Amino acid sequence: MPWTEATAALIGPNQVLSRPELNSSRAACRIMAISATEESYGHMDFIPWGRMDAFYAAVVQATEEAVLNALVANQEMIGRDGNRTPALPHDKVVAALKARGVIIG
Repeated sequence: MPWTEATAALIGPNQVLSRPELNSSRAACRIMAISATEESYGHMDFIPWGRMDAFYAAVVQATEEAVLNALVANQEMIGRDGNRTPALPHDKVVAALKARGVIIG
């Protein structure tokens, strides 16, 4: 089932159309973020409006974690025609994240 159909089944087609960020096929993994909420649902036809805050908080948390993972796990790459993309210096990334309170330690 395409992501837009799955999303429409969960929160309703009108809400999908009013939220362009949910219409992207790249967002397919975001549905897993709903499992981060405290309550468990065996089957859902939609996300109740009273639970949308928890859903969006889980999406934001999952996205933030993915970005941080990409920053830390990056490696130097040599691409086509010898084009080089250097890795970010991990020590500077960690220092910047600590300075902004993103990570503790």
